[in-house]
Amino acid sequence: MGMVLLGESTNIMRILSLCLIVAGILGLKFSSQ
Repeated sequence: MGMVLLGESTNIMRILSLCLIVAGILGLKFSSQ
């Protein structure tokens, strides 16, 4: 969280996009089981 608060808006968007990608991959794994 500290990096997000200190980071710029572009860094925040990158982190959010990475979280969305990870969430999507985890969702596919759980739905496939």
